[in-house]
Amino acid sequence: MKKTLLLALALLLVRSVGIDAQQATDLSELAIEGMSPGETGLYLDRTTFEPYTGLVVELHEDGEAVKTRGNLKDGKWDGVLMTYHESGQILQTSSFMDGLRHGPYRTLFWFGNVVGYGRPSQGVRGGTYNMGEMCGEWTIGSAFAGEAKTYDPCPPGLEDIN
Repeated sequence: MKKTLLLALALLLVRSVGIDAQQATDLSELAIEGMSPGETGLYLDRTTFEPYTGLVVELHEDGEAVKTRGNLKDGKWDGVLMTYHESGQILQTSSFMDGLRHGPYRTLFWFGNVVGYGRPSQGVRGGTYNMGEMCGEWTIGSAFAGEAKTYDPCPPGLEDIN
């Protein structure tokens, strides 16, 4: 009985993920305006050149595995943005509000363990963003060594946004 229930749940989950990916727009189908360093740009519908709103996905080079999944609102990232390894394991999760990082930003090893927060190109970090600005306690460095840095306090509850 338990095996049947688990199998049914697994099939339902796989089916819902597949349907979700089918309803999303491929990020490569959108035009991008304003990709200066430090900016995320404005994503536009290629046919109307209006800012795009909706679920988007980006696939890895194999064309099958999801690389990025998130929501755009008026052409800007809004809500939770997730990036994945080719294996399907979560690489990063972050929250955005009106195109700005807002809330925790987590980076994970390929096997799914949290190693810190932040952008991997800048080392592993631990901390929170408040409308694009770092706030509160941060750990800056690698997964094995880092230093603490303190920014202005975060608003109450911001760390629990995800």
